[in-house]
Amino acid sequence: MKKIVDIRHIVELSESQILNHVVEEVNDMQNKGLEVDVQYAANNGRYTTMLIGRKETEKPVKKNESPKAIR
Repeated sequence: MKKIVDIRHIVELSESQILNHVVEEVNDMQNKGLEVDVQYAANNGRYTTMLIGRKETEKPVKKNESPKAIR
């Protein structure tokens, strides 16, 4: 299961500024080992982006199931 561990919201008034800012933030999140989803919108000269960083979590052990040992 991939768990959300970081969310960033970016708002800019310039297309070039939003692109530079998004690239910078995505690189930072990926360097932390996160898989990044990007959602964006443009409306009346305002550019917004939502970055969602996910990371794989360990599979939980069920009550009746013990972890497998390597022998």
